[in-house]
Amino acid sequence: GLLGPLPHDPPPAPPRRSALASAVLLLAAASADAPRPYGLPLAVASARILRCARSALGGRFAPLLRAEGVLGRARTALELLVDPATEAALGVRLCGEEEGEGLDDPWEGELAEHLPPPPPPPHRSLAASGSSLRPVHEPAGAAASPACTLLLLMLDDMGDMGHGHGGRPAVAAPSASPTALALLGLVCEGGQPAHSTGEAAPMLAALLRLARDRAPLAEIGAELVLAACTHPTAAPAALDALAASAALPPLLAATSELVLPLARSSAADATALLHAAGFRFKIAAAALAAATRPASSPSPEALSDGRWGEQSLEPLLLALLAPPADGPPPHDSPLCSAVAALVQVAAARLGGPSPPLPGIVPSDGGAFAVSEARGDGAVQLLDAAALDAALPGAGAAERRSALRAAVAFNELQQQAHACGHALRGLRDVCVLLGRGCGEIDYSAPRLQASEAAFGWLPSLPPSAAPHLAPPLCECASALLVGLGTAPMLPPAAHLQLLTHCRSALSPASGPAAPTAEARCQVYVAMLCLLRLAAPHGAKSGAAWSHPQQAALRLQAAGLLSRDAAQLVQSVATDARDGTSSLRGAALALLTALLDAEEGGGGGGVEGEPTVASSLCRSPYLANLIAPLSDPSSELNRALFLLLAPAEAPHGRAEAQAAGWELWRHEVSLSLLCRLLVGLAGGGAQAASLFDALAGGGALCHLPAAPFLSLPLCYLSEENALVPVARDGGAADAEAERTAALHARLLSPLLRASSAALLAAKSDPARRHAAGVAAEVVGCDAARRRAMVRLLR
Repeated sequence: GLLGPLPHDPPPAPPRRSALASAVLLLAAASADAPRPYGLPLAVASARILRCARSALGGRFAPLLRAEGVLGRARTALELLVDPATEAALGVRLCGEEEGEGLDDPWEGELAEHLPPPPPPPHRSLAASGSSLRPVHEPAGAAASPACTLLLLMLDDMGDMGHGHGGRPAVAAPSASPTALALLGLVCEGGQPAHSTGEAAPMLAALLRLARDRAPLAEIGAELVLAACTHPTAAPAALDALAASAALPPLLAATSELVLPLARSSAADATALLHAAGFRFKIAAAALAAATRPASSPSPEALSDGRWGEQSLEPLLLALLAPPADGPPPHDSPLCSAVAALVQVAAARLGGPSPPLPGIVPSDGGAFAVSEARGDGAVQLLDAAALDAALPGAGAAERRSALRAAVAFNELQQQAHACGHALRGLRDVCVLLGRGCGEIDYSAPRLQASEAAFGWLPSLPPSAAPHLAPPLCECASALLVGLGTAPMLPPAAHLQLLTHCRSALSPASGPAAPTAEARCQVYVAMLCLLRLAAPHGAKSGAAWSHPQQAALRLQAAGLLSRDAAQLVQSVATDARDGTSSLRGAALALLTALLDAEEGGGGGGVEGEPTVASSLCRSPYLANLIAPLSDPSSELNRALFLLLAPAEAPHGRAEAQAAGWELWRHEVSLSLLCRLLVGLAGGGAQAASLFDALAGGGALCHLPAAPFLSLPLCYLSEENALVPVARDGGAADAEAERTAALHARLLSPLLRASSAALLAAKSDPARRHAAGVAAEVVGCDAARRRAMVRLLR
């Protein structure tokens, strides 16, 4: 031993490696050398082994890679495989290829037959669908690509780590360091966020810049970057690295160039690349949200200084809003061009007739319906295998026809879902642009994009409208909401936007009618436009004035008076029967329409119904207020729940629903009061409108409210501001809470009954209004005194 090894001694044994480390080293060697003809099968086999191992090991996968000393080699292999030159050398072909089609000769095909099978697609619960499980989409041909397999491994890991953003939501949130973040360089030893993002920046940039001829990789790479940018702990490091790479702004600026060719691409490529565009928009929205989050945010690691990492937000904003300097006019902003490109591609791909469903399949899919998680949600498809099994006695031609119809239906559903995902990503950006712009004046391109979004609504094909109209309307309304009152629209642009809004609500019925979500966003946009034209004063809520407002009011009133009856019918029906958000927007719009009509002169077109006359001469207003007098209505159940003691058992959702019903009660009666006050200043026509309103029964519901019979004895006779307990003891918080709530219930009733006294012109009308007011206040003198103290 002192003299050294003897010549006949065997050489020292190399350190042993586990199968996991061997798979990593084999993948790294195959990726670096790309030997033909066996490099591709070796790389695919190694990647599949690693994905199966991560599925089995879970959170222990990354620590084992570190312990074996091969984590860096795995990261190097990933960088090489993402490079298109590596897969070209290996012979991978992804576009429209099935597994094995990228192999060049029979010997390679024989090797491929002995590859380990890919792991089954994971099933994860969708947050929006309760606990039901959805298979996660895996692109066609991904199993033949080692790069796709590695990226899917990382996405599996993100899903298991509690990340949820639609298609791959969380099931659990273990405390182990996720493999994906380790491979991206966003966490260091021990799983803590990395202090330097130098390794992560080029990798994130490469994932975003994947070319359109690698469609599956482009979708998976963008989804992985979004997962990192919205991760609970690694998001700041990921956003900082992405900002340092400067990869996102050029891609956003070139959205229209990347999207427009998809009108002629294959269905699979178009679907994947539209999803990639949606993910890129959502990444931009994540950057805007992080950079504009208030300093008081509960997330201490959040970027709250108005900057994107170490960079300014201005490159990102310029990429969306700055029109190109070259090219023929008009110079549309990239945001406006992106809206136009997405709608054109959707019209080209979805504009044809819908494929007929096989005869045994019901309209809703029935037992053949399956849900697949992809993009930002689930897409409803037909199970071709189940359909094939349900046709045991069918002939070959019939079976082939049914399966082809199912495949065509699934393709159309996938494309519609992808188009909707891209527009929903754009919507997320539009919602946050107002906060991101800050002091920079980008009002002109935002108005242009809003007008373009509304302008494309009438051209949507009927089959695509349910998928595209809601996010398109949300884009348009979000761009208007964020503008505030600083910019003033020229009268022509204001009229054009209002015209687009009215056109978006037509037709009111039929297959081309806008969905409830789309109508809600159109109502919000109309509210913004009408408030820009509102006169200065406390009644309108506007705290500013502009010389053009008079012109805006006149043209708005003229436009709305042309079909006021139809508009009031649509809005009032939604205010009564719509969802919570739709009812809220519709109620607010009805009040704004009354204000706009009064600001524009109130008369409208001679002989045509106005907003006020449509409300008075129709049952819409009475139907809105009718729940007030029905003891079994949702409104009264919610109000009595709110009046119950604070310790009464009820869930948070019930309390929120009750608060919404209270708000609706206040707004509905405020609308009635607003209408009556307007009639009080009118002449003979106003008197006939009041008679029609009273004859419709709207006022009769006011004194029939069940909560009017509740006792008011818990108020102090001496001091109205200090309510006392019902047992005569000291003042308590419960009595004070109940008193404040009772005041909120009674105030709108008293205002509406008082306004009815002012609006009544004839003696019969005055007697009717006086009777309503007397029943509301009550005949008991003690009750009247208590009511006065309560409202004081």
